[in-house]
Amino acid sequence: VACSPAEMASDKKSAKPDVAFNKVKFDSYFLEGLKQKTLGNDEQARQQFAKALVLDPKHPATLYELANLAARNGDMSTATEYMGIALKGEPNNRYYREFAASLYQQQAQYDEAAKVYESLVEDYPEMPEYYFELSSMYLYSNQLAKAAAAYDSLEVHAGFNPEVSVQKVKIYGQLGENQKAKAEIEKLI
Repeated sequence: VACSPAEMASDKKSAKPDVAFNKVKFDSYFLEGLKQKTLGNDEQARQQFAKALVLDPKHPATLYELANLAARNGDMSTATEYMGIALKGEPNNRYYREFAASLYQQQAQYDEAAKVYESLVEDYPEMPEYYFELSSMYLYSNQLAKAAAAYDSLEVHAGFNPEVSVQKVKIYGQLGENQKAKAEIEKLI
């Protein structure tokens, strides 16, 4: 169902794009794509988004929707390609970044996911879920000290959290940092 950005480009070549951008036509294709996606008609949705992309080849929301369709159909590689292009158009879009990080995570590209979560933590320090996700990416990639540091940053911004302390006890135990593990246990008592 999903096709790669390169295949989409060949679809664009075979289509007869309007010389001038036609906003009404674009909106019609895009909205019909959303409708078809909502109805679960992935191929019809992809076709509508492809038509919209002919009119505006770098439209981030269209690329995001194509990425969602590709991911929904198990093509994480294509989804990641589309998200990369969408993020070039809207590099600060928080939701696009979250989705890109989840795509990296699903492909076990934990270092790439961590980079995205690092940027999200920097831009949204008040969002505790980003610290948890960042710590998880570090744990998955066996970067235990970085995971503990991310949890420390979370506590600086959000205050004491028993769940975080339990995780830090485990991490410090694995790192052989018994004094730090003991300090976390004492916080829990």
